[in-house]
Amino acid sequence: MGFVKERLSTTYTFAQTAYEKAMMPKVQTIEMPKPNPDDYTAQANDFARIGDKEKTLWQPYYYAAFSILKKGRTLMQQNQIAQLDEVAKEAQNYIDKAEALSPNNAEIYILKKMNHGLKMMVNPMERWQTEGQAAQNALNEARILGIPVIALVDTNTSFGQLQLIDYPVVANNESLLSVSYFLQLFNLSIRKLTSP
Repeated sequence: MGFVKERLSTTYTFAQTAYEKAMMPKVQTIEMPKPNPDDYTAQANDFARIGDKEKTLWQPYYYAAFSILKKGRTLMQQNQIAQLDEVAKEAQNYIDKAEALSPNNAEIYILKKMNHGLKMMVNPMERWQTEGQAAQNALNEARILGIPVIALVDTNTSFGQLQLIDYPVVANNESLLSVSYFLQLFNLSIRKLTSP
């Protein structure tokens, strides 16, 4: 996600198009937590309107899907699991639109992986065989297309999962504080590497 964000923010530093003026403020706030899960829907709708207007750019739909997936994560944290199937369906709609404009895009495969993971969380015992495998397949496709996999791993990470991770980071991957800390570190590192 950060790579797409950085690529967009470094495009044309002086003369911004209407598309860039519309996207930039929204992209810059995408990582900010929203107090109400429905705020993510409003954010996704903003990105979708931009995508519907531009018609040939996949990024607005990517961010719309990402916003909906963040809504799903928030609902999961609030233990509102019953809503996750509907949220995943909404995210898939935006993923499909992005993929229609940019097939074989590693960033979109990562969204697919996240969406399958969200669907699996509705009932992990029953859905592991279908959604877990679909998430793994999407991750494999992203790797083939060149996205290195950086993952927080702990003692529950299986050997098979480790085989698919390019850069494992040993951490408590179930603690929101720990995950948030590492996301901030990754974001800072990406900014340092991509800044002029």
